[in-house]
Amino acid sequence: MQSNKLLLTIAIPTYNGGNNLIRAVQSCKYVDLPPEEYEILIVDNCSSDGSIEKVQELTLYFQNIRLYRNEKNIGRIGNWNRCLDLAQGRYLLFLFSNDSINRGFSFKKIIEIALSENYPTIMFNTLYSDGSKSRVFYHYIPGRWELKDFIERYFVKNMASLGILQSHLFDLSMIKQKDIRFNSNVDRTTDRIFIFDVINSRGYFYFVNEVGTIWFLSKNRYHYSAHLNVENINPEDLYKYFYNSWIQEMIADFYILKNIGYDDEAVYKIFFTYILKIYYLNSIRFLLKREYRSIDEITLDIFSKYLEKYGKFKGFPVIKLKTIAFLEALYHIINKVLKRIILNPQRL
Repeated sequence: MQSNKLLLTIAIPTYNGGNNLIRAVQSCKYVDLPPEEYEILIVDNCSSDGSIEKVQELTLYFQNIRLYRNEKNIGRIGNWNRCLDLAQGRYLLFLFSNDSINRGFSFKKIIEIALSENYPTIMFNTLYSDGSKSRVFYHYIPGRWELKDFIERYFVKNMASLGILQSHLFDLSMIKQKDIRFNSNVDRTTDRIFIFDVINSRGYFYFVNEVGTIWFLSKNRYHYSAHLNVENINPEDLYKYFYNSWIQEMIADFYILKNIGYDDEAVYKIFFTYILKIYYLNSIRFLLKREYRSIDEITLDIFSKYLEKYGKFKGFPVIKLKTIAFLEALYHIINKVLKRIILNPQRL
């Protein structure tokens, strides 16, 4: 396979991916490019579950599979960076063991868009599926976006994501040229910082409102073990969970806002108002449902109090921000209730 002919690398970093890994690889049959124009790069981080042996069997059907096995486990983020080092395509898609490519999505089309204006990335939609229900991740206006305009429209009010890795077709040649890497010090949110760095390198990107990948909530998924399956967390692990969730959120969001041009006080106002709004929303839901608070709500409570003390120390308008956040949360709840009444009047 000639690397200079490769338009696309589908990078699949894996560790004990099981049958889900096989599903991910098999979904590559939906890629609408000739096999010689894309590679399926599987980077194994010393799996011990037999999944890689099954992948080797798939090479009979996918001759463009390129399998690399690390000599030792280099960590989750280290393996992502290894993918960047090994990928040979002009563009890069990250696909994880618990993902699959959506049938009918045209990589040929989005590569043409990417080439048209030298986009650092083309962002597309991803379908969330937990086995019983599914929904699309993003509700953004399709088309070309200046990064600062997107941040002001979606990020400032709701900390709306720039997407997950599986929702992007990255310009790999530019990433290698500028040596953009994943930071293992913020492992939970390193993808958010990476995506921002890629887009910020040129200051614009393109969003296609079509589903390119499917994100499955599997029990061996990192997000499940790190953030969803935590209701019985040990008290001594609370600080670690607190850091991995809200502190890393703050680090990533502060990084993005400050690098787009917001000063310290503006960043604080945006982030603290958002955190308080989520806190008030959870508190209102708790009062209405009379349920015990989850570990997420407990750590959010800790974080909101920490930010309040920090704001007072810095002389920021904490009381005003708390009022704004409460009113926004109340408006959100009232609006949601009214929509339910209008759509389901029989519930009255």
